[in-house]
This record gives sequence, C-alpha cells and structure tokens, in this order.
Amino acid sequence: MTDHLGQSQVIAYLRQLASHCHGFSLISFEKPERYRNVSDSVREMISGKNINWYPMRYTKYPLILSTLGDLLLCFGKAFFLNTRYKFHIIHCRSHFPAIVGLIMKRFFGAKFIFDMRGWWVDEKLESGHWKSWLFKPVYHLLKWLEKQSLLCSDHLVVLTYSTRNELLQRFPQLAERISVIPTCVDFEFFGEFSNEARVEIRSSLNISEETTVMVYSGSFGGNYEMASLLRLFQVFIERYPSGQFIVLSKTNPQLVSEKLSMYGSLNDKLHLLSVEYGEVHRYLSAGDLGAIFYRGDWSTLGRSPTKLAEYWACGLPVLAQELVGDLSHLKELYPHALTLVDNVSKDSLEKALKKMPLKVEKSELKHAAQEYFGIDNGVHSYREIYSLLAR
Repeated sequence: MTDHLGQSQVIAYLRQLASHCHGFSLISFEKPERYRNVSDSVREMISGKNINWYPMRYTKYPLILSTLGDLLLCFGKAFFLNTRYKFHIIHCRSHFPAIVGLIMKRFFGAKFIFDMRGWWVDEKLESGHWKSWLFKPVYHLLKWLEKQSLLCSDHLVVLTYSTRNELLQRFPQLAERISVIPTCVDFEFFGEFSNEARVEIRSSLNISEETTVMVYSGSFGGNYEMASLLRLFQVFIERYPSGQFIVLSKTNPQLVSEKLSMYGSLNDKLHLLSVEYGEVHRYLSAGDLGAIFYRGDWSTLGRSPTKLAEYWACGLPVLAQELVGDLSHLKELYPHALTLVDNVSKDSLEKALKKMPLKVEKSELKHAAQEYFGIDNGVHSYREIYSLLAR
C-alpha cells in the first residue's frame, strides 16, 4: 500500500467502498524502506474509514523460499483475523493471495473473489524474470493453481475484455461469474490537470512553455520495454529537436542511466524523477503527450494501464502499442485521445508522431478518463459483486 499502485488500485477503492457500510481487513506486504517513509501517509488516507490495515514485511530473498514464507505468514494472519471477524468474503488481489483465498474457502466457507488483475504467471516467464531452470516447476505449479483459482472462485474479476474472451474460450462455465473492471482512478484523490502546476514544474525544470514535452510514468525493465521507449525518445527528438522528457519512475536510477548512456544525445533532455503519488498529477500536467510501452508479449492482453487514465486526466494525449489489453477498443471510443502503433520500428513511430494531435482539448481528455476509468464505475461493480455474494 506504500507503492503508487497500492494507493491508486486498492486504497482508492476501499476508501469509497468502506463508506457504503463495508468493513475491511487489509493484509499487505510492504518493502521496509517504503514502509518507513510512506506508512504514515497511508494511515492518514484510511483514517476514519472502516479499514483495518495489517502491513507485513515483504521479503525477496532467498528466491522461492521467501515467497513461501510470506505466503504462510499471510495465511496465518488471515486465519487469526478470521477467528475474530468471521469473514463473509475473501477478496484476493492477484495470484499468490488467491492461494490463501482457496484455503479459506475450503476450510471456513468464506466466499472467494479471485481479482486476477492480469496474466501474472505468464508475465513473469515472458519478461525473463523466470528464465532459470529452477522456475520451470514453479511456473507449472502456479499455472495449475491459477486454474484452480479460476474454477473454484465464487466470482472472478479481470481487467480487460480481451482476457474475458480468452478465459471464456477455455472455460465457458465462467460466463455467469466473471466481471471486467478496468483499472479505475479516483480523480479527486489523484488530481487532474493544473495550469498552475504546469507553470511551476516547467519553471523548476528549466523548461520553457514553447518546448514540447513527452512524459513517461512507470517502471523500467521486465515487461516494461525500455529499449522501445528509448527508440521512441530518439524519434521524438528528431521531430521536435528542442523537445524534452519527464520520466517519473521508482526504478533504480542507475539502471536507467546505464541504458541512456547508449543514447548520449538524450541525456541532457531527460528529467528522471521519483515522486510520491500525490505529486504525480502535477508533473503530468507539465507534459504535452504521454507514452505507454510494454514488451510485445502475449500476456499484455491482460493489461489495463493505470497511467492511461492518469495521463488523460492531466490533459495528455497518449501514444501506445496495439494489442495491449483493450487499447484498440479504446482507440475506437476516443480516437483523438489515443494514437496506436502496430510495431516499434522507426518508420511506425515517425508516422504515429506525425499524425498524433497534441492540441486536444483537455476537457475532452478529462471526460474520456472519467467516463471509462472513473472510480465510481469500479466501486459500483465491486458493490454489486459483494451484494451478490452476500445473499
């Protein structure tokens, strides 16, 4: 919950759901340094809400064993809390928590929601994180557990219609208990375009108002295709020679710097920043367009990029790849807000930048963000699921 994603995709929902007479016990695993720096602000976000937070220490090493240990601790905490609260519903976000949900359903009769998010197991394999032979049996075990979670869940939540269609081809029996809820954003909580912030941030970064600025917000490495993004930066500079980049990322700056060293012409045009969630909208407001790039893997059909809604809320038209989640569908709904490329060749990127409208009305982009990604949509869907399972 101390990460950007936890605040935007868990706490933002729970704050509103808790106001509708739902009580929550929230178990999360936190990185020690992030917890020390951000836990107070997280507690402030949920203060006065019907949310009890039980943070636990996240461990990464030794590989596999540390995860098994975390899983046992999570089950132990859930078991202990269940003796006190007698949970009606166990809502499990992603694959490992779903293992706890399966056990709680089996032994205590709680209704089990598998909030699948994306094709996490396949993402790990395709990204290269699990290339060691040690992970081969882990992959097969987790795919088996994924199938059990899908078939045994009382309700299933996925992020994209692309994933829903894929699942129904494999398991048509899921049709009556599967919901699509994209990654929604609480814009009052997150913020939106601010001309005052635009002027202030550009001034602090020594960027003139006439300069065209591309923004990238997110991680690097793994499923986040850094090489393609840097190629886009190069093409962008060829089209806008005085252009600059604002990169908002928690990724190790040394990793980014090492990659950038291969593109010396970009170093003096890049502003690499790490900012807290509450400040992100201010830096996005300073840009003119946003970028979304992933590896071209099969698993991207499960992705619903949170940053798309955040970009739009802050007045940024977006350049992204086709075949990522439901972006092709969103392109049809909001053609002026989203430009897609079918590949990351120089020619394709040049054509996309040439036809990409940068002067889209910010009110149109805000409307698109609120209409498709507004938090009220997600909260309404979750309330319906909870009500259905409470019968």
